[in-house]
Amino acid sequence: MPQQQEEWQPEFLRDAKGCAAVFIYLAHCWAAVMHLVLRVPGTCGKDYFGMQAFLGWLWLLLYTELFFPKEPGAIYVWYTFLAIIPLLIIHRLAAIKARRNGKSIHSYYVGDSWLQRLMPFLKPSSCKPGLEQLVCFLGGVALLPLSVALGSFVILGGFANAVALDLIQARDRRKVDAMEDALIEQQYLSEALQERLKNRERR
Repeated sequence: MPQQQEEWQPEFLRDAKGCAAVFIYLAHCWAAVMHLVLRVPGTCGKDYFGMQAFLGWLWLLLYTELFFPKEPGAIYVWYTFLAIIPLLIIHRLAAIKARRNGKSIHSYYVGDSWLQRLMPFLKPSSCKPGLEQLVCFLGGVALLPLSVALGSFVILGGFANAVALDLIQARDRRKVDAMEDALIEQQYLSEALQERLKNRERR
């Protein structure tokens, strides 16, 4: 019995990690679709709107079919689905143009929010994701009378955007912590080396 428990726990952890990975990836895909509207063209990385944005684009139709198969406002979902195509092209071309103009942008940077341009007195951390989630909620509520599927997709997309950005910030904090730890270790080893060399000189 104890042996079975030991074998079960790693499998359970693997399943939990797999489910978490799927959830995180889906959140990023959903957020990428929202960023097509929320982000300023030319400020995103040239590779950001790639596979995740494509899967998020398809998720709009799949979401509608799964949860609202007989929704009367499905035509608005199709309009939005088709409207995403030129947005993808605009962002892609703008990112390539920004690179050619010499702008140094990370290939997968999520871009600057339109809210930062409209309200420059606010900190970027206030716009992303706080105010963006509020904008998605209000926009989704406004769309509900036209299409429950589309409105709920936008509302939930705001939450997905918040989750995705929080995960990105957590990842960046871990990287900064690792760099700081490496710097501390380097300083410690440098001081230890200097002390050793001084001891040798004294002999």
